Amino acid sequence: MKPNELLFHPTLKGPTMTSVQSGPRQFAGRTTLNSGSGTVTVSTQAIQSDSLVHFGFEGNANLGIIAGTLVVASATLSGTVSNAAIAADSLVFLQDRSIAAQNSGNAFAFEVRSLAAGWFSVASPSQASADNAMRATTIMYSVFPADGPPAALEVKTISAGSYFTLGRADGRGVARDTVVLWQITNTSHH
Repeated sequence: MKPNELLFHPTLKGPTMTSVQSGPRQFAGRTTLNSGSGTVTVSTQAIQSDSLVHFGFEGNANLGIIAGTLVVASATLSGTVSNAAIAADSLVFLQDRSIAAQNSGNAFAFEVRSLAAGWFSVASPSQASADNAMRATTIMYSVFPADGPPAALEVKTISAGSYFTLGRADGRGVARDTVVLWQITNTSHH
């Protein structure tokens, strides 16, 4: 004879799953908040004025920090990074991926030459002669909002029986495409 706990007390041995069918009454799903956008609208008749919308992110969703690399060519010793989430007051940090190579003389660090909404440019502050020019260099960069860390996502609007809108609390666009997983819980049934 087996003990009762084996018969009457099963354990959950894996994650719970929700079967989601795309359609007009969809109550859960995934949507993409596109790079540079501050909001995304999800159409569903399942949303009510008293609904709770739960959401999470697929993968690493760093919503406001832009980071990457840029190859600065030796002919121009400058380069440009374009991203709609860059603001004119962003903080930009640069670092050479390795020791900057030069033909002769001293190597110069790179600096942010221009910064505007949607882009910034990087350049060597000095190029006295071809002998003093650096060779092609890979620059690592990170861009942060000047007024602090990026804000979290929130439900911006609900149109009962029609749609809801998700967006960043500070209204800024996200730095990269961000997949948002969402699920609606209705607090009352009509």
